[in-house]
Amino acid sequence: MVYEEQPLALLGSVDSASTHLAEQVVAKANLPLVSPVATDRTATLAGVPWIFACAPSDDAIADALVEAVRTERRESPGRCALVHATDHASRMTASAIRRAFSRSGWLPDYQFQVPPGARDLTRPLAALLEAGPAVVIVIAGAEDAARWVTAVQIALPEARLYGGPEAGRHRFRELAGAAGETVRLPELVRPDPDDPAWVRFRDEFVAARGHPPDHAAVLTYDATRLLIEAIRRAGPNRARIRECLIQLSPWRGLGGEICFDRTGQNTRAGLRWVTAAEQRRAAAPRRRRKAALNRSHSKRSATPEALDLRAAFGVRRLPAALFVSPASHSFPEPFRP
Repeated sequence: MVYEEQPLALLGSVDSASTHLAEQVVAKANLPLVSPVATDRTATLAGVPWIFACAPSDDAIADALVEAVRTERRESPGRCALVHATDHASRMTASAIRRAFSRSGWLPDYQFQVPPGARDLTRPLAALLEAGPAVVIVIAGAEDAARWVTAVQIALPEARLYGGPEAGRHRFRELAGAAGETVRLPELVRPDPDDPAWVRFRDEFVAARGHPPDHAAVLTYDATRLLIEAIRRAGPNRARIRECLIQLSPWRGLGGEICFDRTGQNTRAGLRWVTAAEQRRAAAPRRRRKAALNRSHSKRSATPEALDLRAAFGVRRLPAALFVSPASHSFPEPFRP
């Protein structure tokens, strides 16, 4: 695709592992890659200057998690267990969590590894029951996390549950249902509820998909807008697009500020931890205030309206592979490039 379609830039991929694979291609092709959802810090530490990561890193997530668990432990002492899957993304997040715990002077009392897709949870649940932790941290893909959270809620109803980035996805909400409502999650995006651009995006997303956007949808939308703006300023030149991505930082998106460090990683830190129910309510549509409606008509948001790239570049056809979007299936038509 990269060599046949000759895209100007790539947007993707769907997770940290896929982003690492794409990294090998863009390094040889000198092609800008903007990753909306990958949290693996090593993706931007490989010495490839063409990669930009818009999501907060695993290190930022881990630091905030350890602080939240320490605060809770001071108020209600008890043991802590870390349960994680063995897929790439989960291992990287779990490693960052262990490092953060180590820097704070202690480690989880119990650690369990479970293969992704495992259906029989008898042994890990038996071990958890014997340990009797007050806090259980579950790091896994959305489907595994939903299955594990449901099982832990049944086995240890008093335990306080923390989830990783994938537990903030809509798929997790779908599968976990009521069992996932009390799980504490990292707030990877924090939209301004009074921002007309956010209200418009959220309402049109809900109208098209029937559910509020999760953090992956918001981050992908922000990454798309950032990349489009860089292309519009730079023109059809990969090196200049990369330079513009650097110059546009810090970029204010719907989900918060995107500020790249020298490696291309978003430096946003100080993340809050909220329950899945709080996260869902924050993203749910609310009745627009009259003032917000007036602002949306009288003042343009800092986030630009949908751009017609063909008109912007004065060409009839752009390469079909200009964008590879990890959440293209989750966007209503007006937001697709």
